[in-house]
Amino acid sequence: MDGTWDYQYWFDSAPEEREELAARFDHVSIRNLCLGSLGQPLLRRNKSMSIGDLLRADASIRETPGLDEAGLAGLDLTMSRLIEHTDEVVEQFNLPVASNQAQPVSENTVGESEANSPSHNPPSTPSGTELLPDYWFHSGRAGRETLATQFDHMRLRHLGLSVRTLNALLRSGQVRSVGDLVRADISIMHVRNLGPRGLDELDQKVKWLIGQSSSPEPSNSSTSDQTLQSNLLSHAVISLDHISLDVRAIPIARLHLKNLTYQTLLGAGITTLGSLLDATRSSSRQLLNLGRNIATDVDTHLDAVASSLRQEGELDWSMYLRLVGIQIIPNGLPYSATVPEAVAKLPAALRDLVVLKYDDRCWLIVQRRFGLDGVRKLTFEDIGQGLGGVSRERVRQLESKTLRHLSDTLFGGNYTGHAFHLHPAIESFVATLDTIWEKRGFIREDEVLRTLSGMLNADLELSKPYLTLLLELSEACPLDLEDEEFVPIWTRIEGSKRKAFTQHYRRLHALLTREHALDLPEFEVLVALNSDVQRGDKLTLEDLRKLAAAANTIEYTGERHLRGRFEYLEGRAHQAERILRESGEPLTAAHISQEINHRLAPHGKRLLRTENLSNQLANDDRFVPIGRSGSWGLKAWNLETRSILDLMEKCLTIHNRPMSANEIFTYVQESRPVNPNSIAMYLTTNQRFRKVGHTHWGLASWPRSNEQPVWDREGVAKFIETFFKQARVAEVEYGLLTGALMEVAGISARQARGLLISHPAIKTRKAK
Repeated sequence: MDGTWDYQYWFDSAPEEREELAARFDHVSIRNLCLGSLGQPLLRRNKSMSIGDLLRADASIRETPGLDEAGLAGLDLTMSRLIEHTDEVVEQFNLPVASNQAQPVSENTVGESEANSPSHNPPSTPSGTELLPDYWFHSGRAGRETLATQFDHMRLRHLGLSVRTLNALLRSGQVRSVGDLVRADISIMHVRNLGPRGLDELDQKVKWLIGQSSSPEPSNSSTSDQTLQSNLLSHAVISLDHISLDVRAIPIARLHLKNLTYQTLLGAGITTLGSLLDATRSSSRQLLNLGRNIATDVDTHLDAVASSLRQEGELDWSMYLRLVGIQIIPNGLPYSATVPEAVAKLPAALRDLVVLKYDDRCWLIVQRRFGLDGVRKLTFEDIGQGLGGVSRERVRQLESKTLRHLSDTLFGGNYTGHAFHLHPAIESFVATLDTIWEKRGFIREDEVLRTLSGMLNADLELSKPYLTLLLELSEACPLDLEDEEFVPIWTRIEGSKRKAFTQHYRRLHALLTREHALDLPEFEVLVALNSDVQRGDKLTLEDLRKLAAAANTIEYTGERHLRGRFEYLEGRAHQAERILRESGEPLTAAHISQEINHRLAPHGKRLLRTENLSNQLANDDRFVPIGRSGSWGLKAWNLETRSILDLMEKCLTIHNRPMSANEIFTYVQESRPVNPNSIAMYLTTNQRFRKVGHTHWGLASWPRSNEQPVWDREGVAKFIETFFKQARVAEVEYGLLTGALMEVAGISARQARGLLISHPAIKTRKAK
């Protein structure tokens, strides 16, 4: 229903017809019109714009930046009313009668010259709303608050508004109930696609409610008729003195009153059973003028309520419905049935709701549009052909009417004029579904069933088509994600904002699954999402948290960080980076591919071959190979990537002396992970190294003059010979000889004993 009204604006008339009036307003700023947000584009265009300038404007005003068609229509309404009520406005502004008496001056000039004149008596600045028709929102908001509170539970659909007006209010998001409409202020004029006709329609509806609620005086009906109605409205009330607060709060829409009775009571400000009882206990002035048929209808239902009260003051709905002749649907389900039993009959209940109100044709349309009961979904045109050539627009109208009826009954609890009532267990189930939205702005479709199962402690086997239907009936709509990867997300946010949230979700998914594989603080995510976005569409931190909590591709980590779920990361390199970051150390390509497959297998994703992963890692600058080990690490870690042999050679070169295998291992380990056995193997097998002592090693390129003695069999023999000559003895204790060798060779006692125990240069004997 988007579009603009096809009517003439004030500037479409001849300029000379407006010139005389415009001249009289040349010194009055447009600020005095109290245009609110409508005036901002005009003031940005010309800070000193006057009402006269606005009156003599031509079609070029359409080009004002920030002034859309809705704003132009609201501006036209103001100017048209100003032209229509010229005399009243001129008197308010204390303007001269003839146009030639007015001296066009700027707003600042008037302020300086006339304000300093002792004879100047500045006129009071009227409110901009005085230049508009006397809409309901011009009266004090505080005076309307009491009435508005009574209608907070009443949906806008119950007012019988036109489709265009109803859609404009619902899409705006600022008016959700009749109570919101009653307490509305001038900002309602800026609702997109509402227009002057819509405002006039709303004004008539709300003024009727306000007028009916002001306790009208009794009419000229006869005293006998008043007495009869008073008797009708009073005899059942005596039994209703001790009802509970819950019963008093029951909306009259649930009492199955006739349509005329219901609408009349609403006009009188009576919305609950408690307010109806209060009205009947008074002198009945509010109800005496309603007519005998209405009074009889009210009396019948009050009498049924009185007869259905339990001892504790609660209402026995089963008895009440039986007394007023109402059928409980689905038919045949016992009133004492549990929630799981009733929910199993939900398809039959929905069908009964439609067929008892309309006919089988309306149910067939809903069934085919939502694919209920396993049937194939059809378009409006296909359904129309099946119904004998009905136009697609007529099919759409029938669907809209049927869905509105289901929504009002299921979620609005409106049984006015109906001879049927939903089973209370189904009502409980639907109420539980409705409470899901109280704390969550977004909810994932697959979570609805799990949430309901947990809240109702029941194993619900709702099929997806019926679940989708219920969500739509609850005035929720899915984000238009258009991707099979995304589980549908439902929200009650109005249309234009829903489009903005859809774009935010797509950008959030791309940011955390394509552009970044690691965690990002939620504030950084918020900054990225709000860049290059119009001010009115920017995301708040609370909205981001709700959206991320509902997204199936995003997850929260500790410390309020966000990241994409592993199975939705796009690219093997992203997955490998996530695994390496979590491990905190280099891993082989085989280990990484094994871990990727382990995480993807439960989700039915395609598995990965190690060879393919190695090729991808080699072509991505985020990863570096660790020598020739086959392991990979992250470049951000600043790892030493040279081979173990290169590091061993570097160690000996830096120290420029023979070193033990343990010393070389310690040095290499500081740069990269290594096994001690690998160091020993390389020292003994690689030609770069040469043993220069019993336990020390050096580079093969070093000159031998720099080497330490080699403690082989000949070297040990020379040591023994030298030791005995210096000691000048023929025998010596084995421990002394061992200690001397340890000191000279720099080896352990075990190594020294190993060299001496079988050496042919000495003989050993046991001490006596």
